[in-house]
Amino acid sequence: MNADATMEPVPGLEKLAPPSTVLGFAAPIEAGKTTLSLAVADRLKAPRVSFGEYLRWLAGERNMPITREVLQDLGDELVSRNVHGFCRDVLRRQPWRPGAPLVVDGVRHLEVLQALAEILAPAPEYLIYIKVDRETQAKRLAKDELRHEKPLNVLEQHPTERQVRSVLPDKAALVLDGTRPANELTLKVIAFLETTAEALGTNRDWDAQNSRRLELAEKKSVGELRGAEVAEFDQLQTEYFDYLDAKYPRTPADLDRLARIEARLNATHPPSGDE
Repeated sequence: MNADATMEPVPGLEKLAPPSTVLGFAAPIEAGKTTLSLAVADRLKAPRVSFGEYLRWLAGERNMPITREVLQDLGDELVSRNVHGFCRDVLRRQPWRPGAPLVVDGVRHLEVLQALAEILAPAPEYLIYIKVDRETQAKRLAKDELRHEKPLNVLEQHPTERQVRSVLPDKAALVLDGTRPANELTLKVIAFLETTAEALGTNRDWDAQNSRRLELAEKKSVGELRGAEVAEFDQLQTEYFDYLDAKYPRTPADLDRLARIEARLNATHPPSGDE
């Protein structure tokens, strides 16, 4: 999507009926969230808005240099000043279609996630988090067209980045490996939306059900689980592990990395016995 093609404000935002679903994408620097959000929006034929594209446009309007550091400072300023106003301005760039999904690229703050949920209610909101190792980040950052002067470790200390690794992963409905091919990740997002969104929707009080699961687990641990509670616990456990499988999709095991870890552990803690 061309950022310049969506810069005319759209009046009457508050009068639009909500989208069917909101898919927010969050990730550390250079994890591939923009590529993935574009692919998902294209696959769903869904409107897409981008905090990063909005900040680039705004920096240009203010005659500011478009660098990663400038965009970080600008984003932090807007979140601190009026997070709801910031989110509404971004949403005005590409109005959603009532009854259709909306893709939101570049969620970097819990406050933004909460503001979007309030503005777009009662549409269910799902955060897609893309994880990536720092070696991959550094390699991608070195080739990035967006200029920057500070190294990765300094960029990630900026206020706009602090919640990305520490807070947002726990808020995600789906966690993906950013080193995997984009088409593979796109299919996982589509599959999640088709098979999991309804199960995790707003009509289900997941927190309450999980609290009940933990309550029954505690009773089972002391041998007090009886009668109908046994079947209830089994059902809740099954649903819980289905949820974990959906949130953390399995990827092929890295056997070489596993062998290196096992060798290191064996060297640190040699096996005991008569061998």
